[in-house]
Amino acid sequence: MQDDHPFPDPPRTWRRELAETFALAWPLVLTQLAQTATYSTDVIMIGRLGATELAASALAVNLYSVLMFTGMGLVTAAAPLVAAELGARRHSVREVRRTVRMALWAAFFFTVPAMAALWHSEAILLVLGQDPDLSRLSAEFMRALQWALFPALVLVVLRNFIAALGLAWIPLVVSLAGIVINLFGNWVLIYGKFGLPALGLLGCGFASAIS
Repeated sequence: MQDDHPFPDPPRTWRRELAETFALAWPLVLTQLAQTATYSTDVIMIGRLGATELAASALAVNLYSVLMFTGMGLVTAAAPLVAAELGARRHSVREVRRTVRMALWAAFFFTVPAMAALWHSEAILLVLGQDPDLSRLSAEFMRALQWALFPALVLVVLRNFIAALGLAWIPLVVSLAGIVINLFGNWVLIYGKFGLPALGLLGCGFASAIS
């Protein structure tokens, strides 16, 4: 029987594995740092409004993060599935497409009840014993911030998909652009630039959702 692969791939050494892992990992690490930088710009911009606004935003972000990380744990399951499908057959387009599509549906069905809960964040914070004034201000901020939940989960799904294809630099570029957009959006919406009203804390929530 004729060999279909007369020139087999060279044996994989630990040096080659390490080099390929590093090439895939460093953009992902920088992407995570870029997302942290986005949150940091929010803190800096909100901090100029005052301690009350900063405290209210912290309450909202902490509540939002609980559901955000829960959703991330759900949709991140697509990453090993896509990697396994591509490992078994490099051009398994149908299987990969199905996995990504199901992950997007999972993000949607998780977001619907999660946003319903976030819409009533003031009641949740009061039950947790938080200050009524801070809870009210935090809920106003949440009404804008919560719209970022579904796009953020979609971003996680697509980031895992792109990373499985070995194109981890694309999410890095997107995240770096997000920092700029978020910073500009905060400046415009929080403080009221270009003729727009100064929305304060609410403006930061909209800027985060847009970015």
